[in-house]
Amino acid sequence: MPQAEHVLKQLKAQGYQLAVVSNGGHDTRLNTIRGLGIEAYFDEIISSGLVGFSKPQPEIFQITAERLGVQPDCCLYIGDHPVNDVQGAKNAGMHALWMQGFHPDADEIQHKIRQLPEIFTHLHMLNQLK
Repeated sequence: MPQAEHVLKQLKAQGYQLAVVSNGGHDTRLNTIRGLGIEAYFDEIISSGLVGFSKPQPEIFQITAERLGVQPDCCLYIGDHPVNDVQGAKNAGMHALWMQGFHPDADEIQHKIRQLPEIFTHLHMLNQLK
């Protein structure tokens, strides 16, 4: 994804904790993240193979928040799948952004982005609510 590493650097510099939540085998996920050279940005890498729950089950999201030491309602989850990611995160009590362009459009999703840097606008709005 264009600008992914820049966005990750910026989020870490601003003090955000970051996690990956993914369905599939844990070793496969680790190999992918390591191959991309972005492992160091993440505080947690959670896979369904590691925790025994799959997206969209709320437990995988709740376990991630717990491991980060935060409440789910303090989390902003960004994902590309309308059900597995967006609905799953919302059902777990998280805020969610849908990264468009990977799955058919879902008009009912309110918060959408097309490029990663757009998340800063949503983070700013969430911080205003606190």
